[in-house]
Amino acid sequence: MRKAILLGCAGVIGLLSAGRALADLDIPKWIQQPDVSGRGLDVDMTRLMLADDFLCLDGTPLTDAHVWASWRGDAVADHATVAFTLKFYSDRPVSGGGADYSRPDTELWSMTFEPGDYTARLYETLGGNKAEWYTPPGVVIADDHAEVWQYNFAFPDKPFDQRRDRIYWLAVEADVSTVANERIGWKTTPLIQWNDNAVWWDGAGWQELVYPEGAHFPGMDLNLAFVITPEPATLALLGLGAAGLVARRRRK
Repeated sequence: MRKAILLGCAGVIGLLSAGRALADLDIPKWIQQPDVSGRGLDVDMTRLMLADDFLCLDGTPLTDAHVWASWRGDAVADHATVAFTLKFYSDRPVSGGGADYSRPDTELWSMTFEPGDYTARLYETLGGNKAEWYTPPGVVIADDHAEVWQYNFAFPDKPFDQRRDRIYWLAVEADVSTVANERIGWKTTPLIQWNDNAVWWDGAGWQELVYPEGAHFPGMDLNLAFVITPEPATLALLGLGAAGLVARRRRK
């Protein structure tokens, strides 16, 4: 079992260090911070769909998503050649006779962000150890890259409507249309995580992600770093007050 960190809005703001983390964000609705220790992974999402789950806290529509990522070998592609597809799914929990991990179920929302439809900025450059690269199911490259990028996706004209206390999945895939074979990976969180592991789509089904052999934490649980934010007008109407940290055990 692993403990989870579920962050209320005020609790999130108190935990984020410096203005850097909030520079492109409204008040976060859900946040899983990136591992910038140099011991995390970036999981390849180049023409490969990855997904991680989150809990709807208050039922407000989502209008922004923000993802932390890195490029293999710090070989950053021209962003004029990079598109992203984001999707939201309902949750398929663990059930008898099926997989022993939860995973995305029904696709509820989808949007492709072409170059110019999103923003990107260099979030941090790691000092000391470089992070590892992972292409599922088994390619690991140690000491691969140092740059951490933040990608910001806004969709105020097509918000994702959700229901309170339900689990959803955010899925992301990148399409890099260059001949140089640059690849981008979704950055992992520190080992304190929420609920079940992230997953990847192998063409036939969703497969669970754990730290692979050759990584710093082989066999350990793996979650991905992202932020989702609500519609600002709805958030203001709610008059959200202080919220602490709530520990939850992994759902089974």
